[in-house]
Amino acid sequence: MPAASLIDTNVLVYRFDPRFPQKQAIATRLLREGLRADSLRIPHQAPAGIHGRSDSGQNWGRTAPRAN
Repeated sequence: MPAASLIDTNVLVYRFDPRFPQKQAIATRLLREGLRADSLRIPHQAPAGIHGRSDSGQNWGRTAPRAN
């Protein structure tokens, strides 16, 4: 049985960042195929990495400033 692959945080970032539609499509396809085949794992640090990036000043496609 082959070992599962760990998903890099960048793949998750591209999946949810609409500024790069081609990368978003690739990330979406990669995640769907890997999850369907049960060959991917998301490391426990990945969600924290996404949260850290979303608070680092990246707009992530928002048109209005975020309320504090």
